[in-house]
Amino acid sequence: MRFVMSKSIKKNYIYNVIYQMVILFTPLLTTPYISRVLGADGVGTHSYTYSISSYFVLVAILGTNTYGQREIAYQQDNSYNLSVVFWENIIFRITTGGISILCYLVYSFNIAENTLIALFQGMYIVTAVLDIAWFFQGIEEFKKLVTKNLIVKFIFLLFIFLLINSKEDITLYIWGLAFLNLCGSLSMWFVLPQHIVKVKLQDIKPFRNIKTIIQLFIPSIAMQVYTVLDKTMIGLYTDTNFENGYYEQAEKLVKMTLSIVTSLGTVMIPRLAYTFNSGDMEKLCLYLKRSFRFVWFIATPMLMGLIGISDLIVVWFFGEGYEKCEVLIKVFSFLLIAIGLNTVSGNQYLIPTKHQNVYTVSVFGGAIINLVLNLVLIPKYLSVGAAVASVCAELTIALIQLFYMNSIQKILKWRECLFCGFKYIISAGVMLAVIEWMKTIWVLNTVVGTFEAMFVGMVVYFGCLILLKDAFMMNILKDALEMFKARLVRK
Repeated sequence: MRFVMSKSIKKNYIYNVIYQMVILFTPLLTTPYISRVLGADGVGTHSYTYSISSYFVLVAILGTNTYGQREIAYQQDNSYNLSVVFWENIIFRITTGGISILCYLVYSFNIAENTLIALFQGMYIVTAVLDIAWFFQGIEEFKKLVTKNLIVKFIFLLFIFLLINSKEDITLYIWGLAFLNLCGSLSMWFVLPQHIVKVKLQDIKPFRNIKTIIQLFIPSIAMQVYTVLDKTMIGLYTDTNFENGYYEQAEKLVKMTLSIVTSLGTVMIPRLAYTFNSGDMEKLCLYLKRSFRFVWFIATPMLMGLIGISDLIVVWFFGEGYEKCEVLIKVFSFLLIAIGLNTVSGNQYLIPTKHQNVYTVSVFGGAIINLVLNLVLIPKYLSVGAAVASVCAELTIALIQLFYMNSIQKILKWRECLFCGFKYIISAGVMLAVIEWMKTIWVLNTVVGTFEAMFVGMVVYFGCLILLKDAFMMNILKDALEMFKARLVRK
């Protein structure tokens, strides 16, 4: 079988990688600076207060992001129906968002320790309601999202390096993050008229699919347990914000690499929804097989690589006082495989094919595991316990979803989901061994040294795959060779 993505999927994947990297790679430039200027305590303050506002964001948008993207993808060929779906989703979000904002204001003025910081974090609720990235993802227009984010993040970088200079700037830092995110969401409205048409008011029924939206919202509640509750519980079990600061920075670093793994999933959701709606199950299965193999191909070396360089990168990336991030990065790195797999099984199969009930069961299973392990591990191990709980939760979700796909639905075979990763695990294992050997003969705990280790690791990994004659790797080489020959011919 030839594992090659169609031209449009390749292009959208590249755009979405850029989109995700712009969102998450900005911290690669700002984190070393912010870690030193604000300290672990300041970073923890932002992390904890943001985690509170995230609960209200969840209520504001319910399940409309996933629902909107899926329904827009279904209607790609019908501009009128597409426009109706858009306005229905927006009106629904404004209604639920208004209720959430009122509740958050009550919290800010009556419960929050710092009302001003709480109000600034509340801007994320408005941002979430007005964010229409789901629409452009649904119509597979990733280029516009990339352009918007490049501009906003460039302004954000200027803001950080010019205005954030000491620990006393924590309030300004929180305001800047929230305000610039809001501006980024609003900017997409200027290009919206190119994609929608006028619709009749009587055709807009924003609450007609409330049952489906709620079904998609329920797993979001459970997901919040192991994505945000971790930080809230760490804050409750500690007297300071240092542990949350370590947790936040380590998680942020791993999620920078995770964005490369999950970007294909974001691109494939509308494509798979459209394919399913067209009734082409054979093509749908082919897309899923390619997605699983891609996850193993890209996530495995990243997992082993992070384990190998975690002790190197913490020294120069975060600075002094962040030594605990080393073990956190090692633990979090397993999220690359776990989330990579359940992105394919859940986001690319269960949701586009309307098996959201199974998706809900799997997410609740992960949430229960996470909550139980948090209660057991956080009091004793603090941030490390929370990280272990998060990894176990994601692995639980992946196994439940894969069991449904393979043993109940029989849409794919186990070897097409899990065992196809065998060659990648071997190659990445050799890569890790080489990196560990390099540590014994070279000084690698510098910026240059770390990147030298990463480069050698990549060469070893891809070299092993070529020796093992991996189909995915060989097709990449073949495509690259054909592209090179085509350019020579044009010249």
